[in-house]
Amino acid sequence: MIVWLTLKCQYQDDIDKLTQYTVSVNEMIAAAQTVIANEWLDVYDILPDSPDRNSWGNGTRSGLNQIIGEIYRNAAILLIEHCEGYEFREIDYSVISEEKFEYVIADGFLAFTFEITKTDKQEMLEYGLQYTYSISILCMENPEMISQTFDFTSSIDGISANSLSNEISFVDIDFDGYLDLEIEVGRGNANRMFQYFRWDNVLGKYEETPFFNMLRTGYQLFPDTKQIIAITHDSAASYGRDMYQLIDGNYVLLRHEYAEIVRDSGNESEWIVHISEGQNEIFTETLTVDEYYDISSTRDNFLRYGTGDKP
Repeated sequence: MIVWLTLKCQYQDDIDKLTQYTVSVNEMIAAAQTVIANEWLDVYDILPDSPDRNSWGNGTRSGLNQIIGEIYRNAAILLIEHCEGYEFREIDYSVISEEKFEYVIADGFLAFTFEITKTDKQEMLEYGLQYTYSISILCMENPEMISQTFDFTSSIDGISANSLSNEISFVDIDFDGYLDLEIEVGRGNANRMFQYFRWDNVLGKYEETPFFNMLRTGYQLFPDTKQIIAITHDSAASYGRDMYQLIDGNYVLLRHEYAEIVRDSGNESEWIVHISEGQNEIFTETLTVDEYYDISSTRDNFLRYGTGDKP
């Protein structure tokens, strides 16, 4: 279901809602793991050097995995009921074949045909096998408008035209009115690495080296201030946010937020949040769950502007 939702969520408002849903489910899992594991382990009462400790631990892990599955199942049932009748905003593209698709990257432009071909070139790097793909771009109605081919590498096997809206997408990442090419080049358990190839309207083609790399599970765009906040998922109980500012045509990482779930004396969930600017910590606070999700909070001002007040 999450895979299906990820494919459907193409616009930022839908992406934000899915990210919020994922965060909420993972928070429930973190809370359940802490409480249930403590209860189970309290009754085990096994000596530290007991040979039975490992078997008890395996049983605990299996039980927790079952509970995680039940939480996801229950959350999915509620989500299905909530989404009944919900209309996702559709992205405007046309898949011609397994290798080709058409896309309009700006108002007033003709449709471009994009062809994705997996080459025979592969390379084993320290972080895994890398596949080389070739992407060709042509305007069928006016071939003189653009005719371009370049390569990119990715650890994702099987990228094709059918990957559109998953491994391949379009977003105006530099806020200039033209859609840039977004390609997934790596994937972990939760986070995904994307490269962005910027449209150069002076040259009339895409830049052939990545303009920007972003590790994320989700992100927020702020066109008015030319900022991006990339959201990363470190574990079921911790998250990060990176704030990038567009400066002189390039993105610069200015500030980073790290947040983790803890339990207070009353066994309630709280977030401990740290925001740093370079080597300096500029904000730290313990927040309730509701305070953490308040996007208009002072904390967000520190992340975006480096101060508690919005300029």
